[in-house]
Amino acid sequence: MLPDDVFASAVLTETPQGSAALVTVKSFKLDDVLRAQPALIVIAAGLQDPGNLGTIARSAEAFGATGMLLGDGTISQWNWKALRA
Repeated sequence: MLPDDVFASAVLTETPQGSAALVTVKSFKLDDVLRAQPALIVIAAGLQDPGNLGTIARSAEAFGATGMLLGDGTISQWNWKALRA
């Protein structure tokens, strides 16, 4: 359990839900994603709303997608709103 002031310094929202996580990011190459059979890949191109990207990623995971590809002009997957969504 963290003191309130320490927790508040670690989150960006005005009214946080009270939980946070420190994670290690795992990177994959395209070959890794395509190796799974059948491969299910979600492609986002030009998507600008971070909440929508987070929702699509969450849905892709629920449906067993093997990966996501983000095209040019797409919001960063590391945007805090995308991560929160």
